[in-house]
Amino acid sequence: MKSQIIKSKSAQETLMIGKKIATKLKGNEIILLFGELGSGKTTL
Repeated sequence: MKSQIIKSKSAQETLMIGKKIATKLKGNEIILLFGELGSGKTTL
């Protein structure tokens, strides 16, 4: 299992991170988003 920590400093950066993650997905992956309330998990 691969673990990675990614921190975003803005809503725009969060969207760009989400797009990069989406291009790497092949199917059947499970992704866990962990963060404080309002940290952008739903935005991804």
